[in-house]
Amino acid sequence: MLPERWVGIITNRFLVIISVLIILSIYITGTPHFNYNFPFHADEWHNIRISQEILEEEKIILYNPFLTGNPYYINFNEEAHGVTNTNSAMWQINYNLLVALSSLFTRIPALEMGIVLPTLFTFIMSFNTFILVRYLTKNELPAFMSAVFVMTLKSNVTFLGPWFLVASSFGLAFLPLILYLFLRSLVSGKYLPVLLFVFAATTLAHPASAIIFIPIFGLYLVFNPGIVRHNKNKFLISSTVLLILLLVIVPFEGSVISYIIKILKVLTFPRSDPINGFVAVMQFPAYMGIIAFGLSIFGIFKTMTENEAKILPLSVDALLPLILAYIYLGYAFLAPYERVVLYISEILIILAGIGLYHIYRSIRNKRIAAALVIIILILQISSTPAYRNDIPLIMEPEEYEPILWLRDNAPPDAVVLAAPGSSEAIGVIGGQKVISIMRGRLGSSEESINKSLGFFRGNIEVKEEILLELKPDYVYSREEINLESLKLVHSENRIYIYEVR
Repeated sequence: MLPERWVGIITNRFLVIISVLIILSIYITGTPHFNYNFPFHADEWHNIRISQEILEEEKIILYNPFLTGNPYYINFNEEAHGVTNTNSAMWQINYNLLVALSSLFTRIPALEMGIVLPTLFTFIMSFNTFILVRYLTKNELPAFMSAVFVMTLKSNVTFLGPWFLVASSFGLAFLPLILYLFLRSLVSGKYLPVLLFVFAATTLAHPASAIIFIPIFGLYLVFNPGIVRHNKNKFLISSTVLLILLLVIVPFEGSVISYIIKILKVLTFPRSDPINGFVAVMQFPAYMGIIAFGLSIFGIFKTMTENEAKILPLSVDALLPLILAYIYLGYAFLAPYERVVLYISEILIILAGIGLYHIYRSIRNKRIAAALVIIILILQISSTPAYRNDIPLIMEPEEYEPILWLRDNAPPDAVVLAAPGSSEAIGVIGGQKVISIMRGRLGSSEESINKSLGFFRGNIEVKEEILLELKPDYVYSREEINLESLKLVHSENRIYIYEVR
């Protein structure tokens, strides 16, 4: 038994670490919202609207709540692959339920969850990283460094990231925990049920965040073949759970051969053109930050010879071929290319904390070493909010009051014609149906998007034709429109709302 004094010191130190991680989570994730209190990305608005609809209907919904007629989710994975009936509406339902239930039990409106939950998941990602690295290094100092580093994972509209209320942020938060539970379950059977539960929850929240563990675990077992012989029953149980999850995500139909072909199509992602702004592996230094990238390479060298810690560099090795296949073959496999970039970046930035710790150890003068660590952490933390300026807004701040007018004055079953970007905000804040929305978590057809945009770009004759075809009740515009069929009912902040006569 430890003396009571030492127990107190250890407990207090742990509480200090947790407190610092909480404060940094609030600062790093909250800073981008200090002057903007709304979600950034279209997918965030879509997740919020789904969650609102779940609470309103008091049931799981499998349709697009933005659009009239409640069409089935338009899933672009299905569109691109020519695969239908994959139950794609269920792929992130666990995440949408989480957002809805969080709003229900905390009484915080779902719209405000766009700030609250990303902050919470940033802390969870940081805390899980602390748990993983402390286990791998048996030391709290590198664990703390990695926990701070991982919070600085950059967010943008291409790769998403921890700033956004999206399901991939759920996966990022639990990636370190799944690695930790995997390693512990190989040693002790009591961790296996927890691993399977967390893995299943992650799969049902964001399948791409779960399937990437298959090559990671596979490569780790290749380097540790003796583990398979000693854990045959565990792998049998795990394989059964994986099969059940697969059948939930992609229901079986037809023959076994056709089902396998269907799965292969679902797991194949064709390359966009250009390559989503990330054309070469060597862009990782620019994306992560040159200091963090350099420290991560040093962390790789320091962990490759370790027993369990080598799972981190092996994870990078396991996922890197997916990026190379996307660049050179034109296809991403298992998970979308953007998600793979983010997963590799998360692992690398965890390794950066370990690399920084080894540099700290190598410096004899601990005052100089501590000063260097503090400077690097401050530079890394301060670099993150700068990325906020690169994120385009779905809704400008001045649009909030006009949309509130719609909420309070337009019938709830009204249909509003607006640009696809503003339509997300109208659906969430105003509650009305819209003609089209931006393609993201949900979407509308290219035809409806083109017609919505065509209305605002076209001449008077085109506008009249589109109004007759789409039959909206209101038009929401950022410019004045002079049409006999439109009656101006509200104008505010250079936003004009018209009722269709």
